Amino acid sequence: EKPFLYIISFDSQAQWATEGKTPVSIEEDFEYLLSTWMSDAWIRRDDRPVMLIFAYDKEYSFYDNASNGRFDIVWPSYISDSNHHAAYAWVNPDKIEPDGLWFDNDSSGSKYLNRFYKSCNDNKNLEYIIGGVWPGFNDTLVRWVWNDGIENHTARPRIICEETSSGNTLEQTWQEAVNYIKNQVAADGMLPMPIIQIVTWNDWAETTQVEPDCETGFKKLKICKKFKNNIQSINSKCIIKDKEVLV
Repeated sequence: EKPFLYIISFDSQAQWATEGKTPVSIEEDFEYLLSTWMSDAWIRRDDRPVMLIFAYDKEYSFYDNASNGRFDIVWPSYISDSNHHAAYAWVNPDKIEPDGLWFDNDSSGSKYLNRFYKSCNDNKNLEYIIGGVWPGFNDTLVRWVWNDGIENHTARPRIICEETSSGNTLEQTWQEAVNYIKNQVAADGMLPMPIIQIVTWNDWAETTQVEPDCETGFKKLKICKKFKNNIQSINSKCIIKDKEVLV
């Protein structure tokens, strides 16, 4: 009954040479996206397609310049030292150990999300944010993709349990989004959260999938549906589609 909509997320590792292959330029990548993937279904803001950048080693200005300002770029940080105007939340624990490990069994990331959303609102350059929810995280099975001698911020293991003493991780992260939108509707001046990203639907290797599985069945999808319906019942301000929260 509703049109299929999408947003492109660009991982900056696509610009890294792998398996002896040299990648094309960032400009060529962006031209490909605009010429091949552009359609009415790509969500836009101010007539520009929204694109998330999964950034590692370059600033916002690098991507904005490469696109000649044709994308509405959403950055994975609330820190605006390069004039980006939108931010999105990604998987993070409540606490990171001094050696870079995520190892708190009771860390769902909900406290991190609360801090992230608050920090976004403290940044006067930002115009909107994209919320994030996840069912857990465990990258111990993908260690092979990382080189030895990695820096602390990519140290393994990084684990967020699916169940904590405070409850289910997916429900806790969803609840932070619900709380934010309720507060945003009730208060003036808070940044709109028109989109919530589920991280992710099928990343089995890092246990962030919400697809049905043999152990929990459709539980994760039912949780997402419950909170989605809850949010869509809230009369939220929205900068992309008036009076509707896109999830």
